Amino acid sequence: MKVFLFGNAKNKAMILARIGIMTALTVLAQYLSGLLGIQLITGSIVNMFLLLSALLTGIIGGISIGVITPFIALALGLNPQVVLVPFIALSNAALVVIFAFVIKLTKVSEQQNEFKRLASLILAVILAAGVKFLLMFFFSRVLFPLFLAPPLVDKLSIAWGVLQLFTALIGGAITVALYYPLKRVKLAPGAKVAE
Repeated sequence: MKVFLFGNAKNKAMILARIGIMTALTVLAQYLSGLLGIQLITGSIVNMFLLLSALLTGIIGGISIGVITPFIALALGLNPQVVLVPFIALSNAALVVIFAFVIKLTKVSEQQNEFKRLASLILAVILAAGVKFLLMFFFSRVLFPLFLAPPLVDKLSIAWGVLQLFTALIGGAITVALYYPLKRVKLAPGAKVAE
């Protein structure tokens, strides 16, 4: 259970260091890719870091990073709409939670053969991406029209539509590809990820 909550770090200092490093890397990547102004790139990179955070820092670190990054994006001017921040944070947290729980429930471990481990990771990515997409789609199409101006709602219905599914799946695919090198250097949990 400790690995599920905090990753495979050996002590509290290592847990905090990993969360700090992953937060810094996520914010830096978000800022640099945000300069390009291409949502597909920025969203994919941020989703990749959120899922990697779930693997490296456990569900607690992943949720923390997912909630912090929208507020930092607001401070950096990458997201000028303060009202959207809680909804982005909730969607990020949902991505991390679903990903981590599917990995835990499918018991990604050293005992599994490579095909089952890969299938578990892919299933986790697909379900997590789907839930994040559905949440953001609901917010943009059902909730936001109740209190936001129509021009902003129209803009958000595009940005928070199918593009969110693509960015989550692309970020997830990169995470799956990075899982094996990270596991080899004992950063990503192997047998312990499901404990």
